[in-house]
Amino acid sequence: DLLPDDLQARLTYDEVRELILSTLDHLRANGLGAYPGEELPPQPADRDVIVADDDAVAVVLGAVEAVGLEVSDEDAFAVIAAFLTHLERLGAFGPPA
Repeated sequence: DLLPDDLQARLTYDEVRELILSTLDHLRANGLGAYPGEELPPQPADRDVIVADDDAVAVVLGAVEAVGLEVSDEDAFAVIAAFLTHLERLGAFGPPA
């Protein structure tokens, strides 16, 4: 629902799925997520973890290209932004409540 209609028409299910999985892997690599059954690594209370948009897009695009999919920077950014918005709405991350 968060993706514009033209983007939904342009990207395949497999491309969106790979972008989301690669984003989750990137968040995990930065200590911001865990696989089912894993514990989140402890984070110092006085340290915020910030993942730059351009870094996330570059890493995710590299992962997507490694599996043979071609997605533009703009499309990848839109999918990542929509996914992160979804996670924030769920309360998965963001400022403490």
